[in-house]
Amino acid sequence: MFWASSMRSICLVFFFLASFSALAAALPVARVIYIKGTANFVGQNVSVNQELASNGVVITGPDTLLKIYIATWQSTIILGPHSSLELNLENAGKPGDAPVVYTLEKGMCRWISDPGAKESNRKGIHTKIASIGARGTDFLIKENPLLSETETVVFEGEVVMVSKLDNPSESQIKKGQWGGLGGRFGQKVIRLLELPPVVIEEFQKLLPLK
Repeated sequence: MFWASSMRSICLVFFFLASFSALAAALPVARVIYIKGTANFVGQNVSVNQELASNGVVITGPDTLLKIYIATWQSTIILGPHSSLELNLENAGKPGDAPVVYTLEKGMCRWISDPGAKESNRKGIHTKIASIGARGTDFLIKENPLLSETETVVFEGEVVMVSKLDNPSESQIKKGQWGGLGGRFGQKVIRLLELPPVVIEEFQKLLPLK
């Protein structure tokens, strides 16, 4: 009886450990792959190869370029200077499309999907007023909390920008297009601009890949 009871306890422990490991592996945890300048996460300096495996806010200093890789989503986020990115990893398990896991609170970031990355309705990035679903894309986001504005420029692929404001709206923003929401741009995602290549190149230089 004692042996059987002990075996049951051991099996339960292994079951919970396996379940926890599987859940952790499925979470869109980010790993720091490059940093130039300074950044901190939950009050501590960020370093290369560090995993950002808990809830918290990444804050970058002046002249900083921070790259994090999210293996689960096969995507890289480049965070620019004077920027804040909030992580809420537990939201990844919530039902529905585009759970609020990564939120750009202010500043700029660039999202790059790996070549051949699997498409999913559950990966993307948020701001206070918008959600931006990534579909095999390379795009830039600028968030201005003072004016409550979100801007997006798409370099490759396309994104779906959905408003969280009182007037719900969404737009598909394609390669070479700019989209804006809030503040000076209005309450709906309807103002899409076609950008010439020279302007696209200038936007790309803001957060370079290399």
